[in-house]
Order: sequence, then structure tokens, then C-alpha cells
Amino acid sequence: MKRFLFFIAGVMFLAFGLGTTSVQAQCPTPGGLQASNITQNSAILAWASGDTPTDNCWTITVGGMGLVDCNNTGQATVQTTVCFINNVVSFTAPVTGMTVVGQGIAVTVGGLQPGTDYEFFVNETCDGIGAPLNVSDCAGPLAFQTKDAQYTVTSTALAPSCPFVSPGYVPNGSFTVTVTNGTTCAGTYTVNATPVAGSGPGGSTPPFTTVTTYIGFPAGAYFFGNAGAGNYTVTVTETGPCNPTTDPVVTVVTVPNGTDAVAPTFYVTDVLGNILADNDPLTAQGVTFNLGNVTVPEGECGRQDEYYVFGNDVCDGFIVADNAVSATAVTTPNTIVPGTQVSTTPDGFGFYLVDVHWSTGTSTVSIFGRDASDNIANGAAGLQLIARVLDNVDPVVTILGNSQFTIPVCATSVTGVVTFQVDDLCDQNAVNFNNLVVSFGGATGVLQFQGNNYREYLVTFPAANTNPGYIISASYTDAFGNVGFIDQVITVQLAAVNQPPVIIANAETITVPNCAGQTPIAGIIY
Repeated sequence: MKRFLFFIAGVMFLAFGLGTTSVQAQCPTPGGLQASNITQNSAILAWASGDTPTDNCWTITVGGMGLVDCNNTGQATVQTTVCFINNVVSFTAPVTGMTVVGQGIAVTVGGLQPGTDYEFFVNETCDGIGAPLNVSDCAGPLAFQTKDAQYTVTSTALAPSCPFVSPGYVPNGSFTVTVTNGTTCAGTYTVNATPVAGSGPGGSTPPFTTVTTYIGFPAGAYFFGNAGAGNYTVTVTETGPCNPTTDPVVTVVTVPNGTDAVAPTFYVTDVLGNILADNDPLTAQGVTFNLGNVTVPEGECGRQDEYYVFGNDVCDGFIVADNAVSATAVTTPNTIVPGTQVSTTPDGFGFYLVDVHWSTGTSTVSIFGRDASDNIANGAAGLQLIARVLDNVDPVVTILGNSQFTIPVCATSVTGVVTFQVDDLCDQNAVNFNNLVVSFGGATGVLQFQGNNYREYLVTFPAANTNPGYIISASYTDAFGNVGFIDQVITVQLAAVNQPPVIIANAETITVPNCAGQTPIAGIIY
């Protein structure tokens, strides 16, 4: 019986002892330590609670490499406590954020130094367990490294010396890529440049540069020569000890198209090859050549001349484009119609025939020589030929209308239409009626209408000068002093007294007119 009681007592003691041990178990150690979203000055530190996180707290210790455990307060960069009390997070600086999801806890820790190796530890204080068992063992360390200050990449580009459209275009542009270390680390870098397909003018692809890749060089300027107009993708990769936030860094460098702002040099020659005008500063000729007064054979109103044009350009070389030369002509006065006419014809090998038909008057022929970039020799004025062609053709004056008039019975005069027409054969639209002098030889003329090259008069011829008639005349002097003259005899006669009778029918009552001083006859005629 004593043995049985002793056994029962022993079992109860063991049971009591075991029950006490379960209640006083130590707070579990956190696990699954992680570091993420690492920047130059912060990181998200995360772990899993070994307990139900509600109403628990955690002490985070962050320090440099070699930190022993959670208790090295003197060596710690950061040591702070965060809690999850009544399902509400609480924390203080340098912690800037905290989340609890299930048993996972994550905190954002700031105040870190760029480019630094760190270790972090964490222990947990569990609710409902008495000290000292309420504090878990120290979990860790977990190593992580903050990012270095970012290195920077900049670039400059130089265009090729000539535009892509120019026949003399060569890809002699360039660009320089400059890599600057971040403030926390001196790195080494690989720099590569690759042309972007179709990025050049007109969908062209720029060529590869002379050097395409620099490998393992320190920060500095990297030169890429013989670049064409277009885009290049530049990739910079840190190959040294640095831990930048962004790596590699990819940028696009644009090499601009070349520009040709220099006017081409053109020459205008006569048929014998003598240079008449050019914009070449090394020659004696100027940009304008004045032929002075040009005499043409009598009876001619102009002259046909031929000139030849050629040119060269720093980008285009010897210019051969069919549309490189054009010409215009302006004639003074502008009433000369047609004025000077000009045309250009390329031969396909760089020489351009300029045909000029000089009209009378003063004419300026402007010749425009262009390069592929539309620069014009001597700018908007071009190269100019000037000539004054003298008009030596007399104008033609014509009298239009009847040359014989009859004065009716009982009348003392007769009125008719006489037209004077001027044809200035070399100055067709430039009739100046101030220079038209008309004479009616005793008759009286009144201007009735004026057209482009004629005047129409109503002329009254009195009976007093019927024998031998009237001589009317007109003369016209053109702008060059040439005179045209005409005269014409106008015969005027009196109507015969005995005229055929007038027969009037229909039993009308009429009055038959009679000459002045006679009594009219009135009555009914059947």
C-alpha cells in the first residue's frame, strides 16, 4: 500500500513538474531573416515570428560586419524596438514603416550609410511569458550591403562636317560619353556604343564607330569617333567594387545631321569660256556683269546670247545636279511685252547652258547656282548679267476709217469716226499717248475712246473745205526717239441738190422737210 501511494505521489509530482515546464517555455527565436529594397540609405528588414505576433515586440540591431549579437549596443549603428500591440504597429526613428502579415514582420530602416556592409539581428519579446523566458534568443546575423551613390553618365555629340543629303557626306561626326563616380565609390566601367537601325536621316542607319567598346576603365571621358548622323545606344556597366542603385545605365546619344551653311562657288562664262561673273573671292570678277548698251541690227527688237555656268561646293564637290542652276529675267520698263526671256539646260556633267533673248529696254538676268543644301551663290540676288538693248525700229502709225465723206443736203458739215493706231514693234505695250501728235487739217476732232494702242476721234468736217479736201496726220515718238508718221487726205463732198424723191405710203399725214428758208409741205399722201 505504501508503495502504491508513493507511485501516485511520484506521478503527480512529475505531472506537476511537466505542467510547470510547459507554461514557462522560452519565447521562440524568429527565423527567415531577409533584407530587400535596399537603397543608399535604407533597407526593408523582414523575419518570421516564432509565436503569434499579437502583443509581441522585437528588438532590431543593425551594425557593421563583425557585430556579435543583439547585445552589442556599443557597436550597433541602429538598435530599436518595434511592437504589435492590440494589432496596431508602433515604432520610432530610424524605422519609417512596419507591416505585419500573419507571422511575417517587415520594417523599413533608414539612417544607413551608402555603400556599407551591414549585419542585422533580431530577437522577440513574447506576451504572456514571464521574464527572462519572454525574450527569445538572438536571430541572425543576416548580411546586406547598401547601394553606393549612383554614378552618372553624360554625353556630348558633334555632327558630321556635311549633311547626309550632300554628295560629299562622310560619317566624321563623334560623341563623348563621360562617366562620373558616385560620391561613395570609385568604380571601373565597360562602355559600349551601338548604332540604332533606321535612326539616321531618311531612315538610314549610322555606321559603327571606330571604337565600339571600352572595357574595365575608370571613370572619365570615352571618345567614339567616325560617327554618322543618327542615334547610338550607349550602355555603361560597373565592373568594379561599387554597388550602384542602377546598373547598367543605358542612354541614347543623338549625333545631329551635318549642316552646310557655306554657299557654293559658281561661275558664269561666255561661249569662249571668259568668266563674266562669279562669287569667287579669289578672282577679279564680281557678282554682276554689265554688258552696257547693246546694239542690234536695224529692224531687230532684241538679241540671242548663250552663256555657260558651272560651280563647286565644299560638301558637294563639282556640282552636277540637274536642278542646281535656274535663272530669271526682269525687264524695265515692264510694259515691254514680251520682255527678256531666259532658260537653262543642264548637260548632266556639271555645265549649264543659259539661253537669253534680250528684249529692248534694260534687263537684269539673275542666275541662281545651288548646292544640295539649297545654299545659293551670292544669296537671293544670285549672279547677274545686265544689258540695255536700244530700240532702233520706228513705230508704225495707222489711220483707220473712211477717207471720203459726203455732206448731206441742207447740212453744212459731216461728222465721222477716225482712229489713230500706234504699233511700237519693240515696245508693244508701252504706247505713251502723250507722244502722239494728231492734226485734223482744219477739221475738228473730239476724243471719243482710247484703247491699248489706239485712239478714236469724232471728226467734224465743215463744207468750207471740200476742195481739195482735208489732210489729217499723226506722228508718234517712242521712248528711244524713233518716230513714226502718217498723213492722209480725206475727201469731203456736198450731196447733189436733186435727190430722188421720198415715197411715203399708208395714207399718212406727213410733213416733208425742206431746206432752210423754204416752207415745209404738209398734207395727206395716198
